[in-house]
Amino acid sequence: MSTVTQIGIWERLVQPDEPDMAPAVARQFLKMRFSPQDVNRMNALALKARRGTLTADQQAELDEYLLAGGILELLQAKARLVLGQTRQAE
Repeated sequence: MSTVTQIGIWERLVQPDEPDMAPAVARQFLKMRFSPQDVNRMNALALKARRGTLTADQQAELDEYLLAGGILELLQAKARLVLGQTRQAE
């Protein structure tokens, strides 16, 4: 039985190995970052996780951050591929 995950679905949707993204869009994805507030929250949750003191709600929140980060990584990987191939073509 295969396990379907959101990140797996996103990976199939984004197809990070296919350079079919406009360079302008690729540059926008590479500019995307978590806000300082989000980074602070992720660090606080990660510290609690290492200490073993996360509540169930906090674990769910951390999982959402991890999912968002995974999706952003996929989009940025595709963006780097597109921009790398654009530079090679020039």
